[in-house]
Amino acid sequence: MAIKYSREPAVRAAIIPQTKTILGYIGIAGCDGLNLHRPSLSPIQGKTTMRLNTLGGINLLLAAFAIVLGVAATALWPMINDVKTGETPQYPDIHPQRFAQPYDRVFNAALAAAGALRLDISAQDREQGEIRAVATTALLRFRDDVTITLRRDGASVEVNVRSRSRVGKGDFGTNARRIRRFQEELAKRL
Repeated sequence: MAIKYSREPAVRAAIIPQTKTILGYIGIAGCDGLNLHRPSLSPIQGKTTMRLNTLGGINLLLAAFAIVLGVAATALWPMINDVKTGETPQYPDIHPQRFAQPYDRVFNAALAAAGALRLDISAQDREQGEIRAVATTALLRFRDDVTITLRRDGASVEVNVRSRSRVGKGDFGTNARRIRRFQEELAKRL
């Protein structure tokens, strides 16, 4: 049923409260409902139109989108913010890497891979086999700690990576993706 603007006060008095009530219950037009009291002249179409108070509708849509996004995120990614190769059961595909290369070559390649991923190297200890870095997320600029450890294992070198968010309970898979990208970059260099 289309509602037409009427100059008759009796018609306006009957239609406007009902419309505001219906739209207010479903949250489409916010608390003001439709602005039927003052028609506006559309400069593009050159005819009289009714204006919809869209602020309430936009807020409702944003809230619904945030809820759907939150539900989808928890279904897609586990609610953890600390991922380590070989020790995080939520990501069984992330294992330590082993390279049959000299230790110094693997350490240098790990430093280069960290630099390629734009990790900010905060400390490195070649003797202890540890590289500490900080990663900054692109969207909200969160800072995450990344620790790369190298261990001699006979004739090979084992590389473990830990990526941990400083804030929050979940990371939407960011730490796992970071570790996978690091491992791919390191494998390319060796």
